[in-house]
Amino acid sequence: MLLPSRKKPLAVFPFFGGGLLLLLLILPWWRNHDHLRDFMDYGLVIAANGRIADGERPYVDFVTPIQAGFLWFNYQVETWTGGNYYGLTLGALPSLVGGFALLGYTHSRRWPWWWSLLAAWTVLMGSVGQHTIIWHNSLGVLCLAVALWVTTLWPGGSRPSWRWFLLLGVALAISGDTSTRTRAIIITPPPVQLYDLRGIAQVHLREKRDRGLAPPEGTI
Repeated sequence: MLLPSRKKPLAVFPFFGGGLLLLLLILPWWRNHDHLRDFMDYGLVIAANGRIADGERPYVDFVTPIQAGFLWFNYQVETWTGGNYYGLTLGALPSLVGGFALLGYTHSRRWPWWWSLLAAWTVLMGSVGQHTIIWHNSLGVLCLAVALWVTTLWPGGSRPSWRWFLLLGVALAISGDTSTRTRAIIITPPPVQLYDLRGIAQVHLREKRDRGLAPPEGTI
């Protein structure tokens, strides 16, 4: 006698859920990508792209506070998408889509699909999703997330494949060329990181006390 078979959960649910989260991730970028409101930070990229187009080199022919690899990424995006600011903003779109897919995949190796996609969405909405162009801090956060998740979430009890080491190497390479602080966080042991963060917090608290923005020492 054949027993009635139970229907398995539809495999399309992860695609619908991921598509909805991806849409919510892209909407802020779509709403703001054709408006330029920040001339201080984005102006550094716009001016650097013009200088690079004229044959000048960062740190050699002009001074910049941003890593040369980050400027090179944005210059390539602008060159291949029309040579204007609107084309420059298109670089953030593949960063959102690719980052969402990559983080969701790495996390799904150990966790349910809904938790993996939600975690990826949260990381990207708070970093890459805050900018309309490729920005060095947000790209650094993406590289940091990839490096941390690859090294902590690969399948337990099994030897990692070469793909995981390749992802880790790419994350380290990109982070070093776009945000050196991110690479320092990735390769620094956790106790040293905590000690460094404690020192940074003390410096900020001291500055606030000097400005009268925090209670004097010993009052709390």
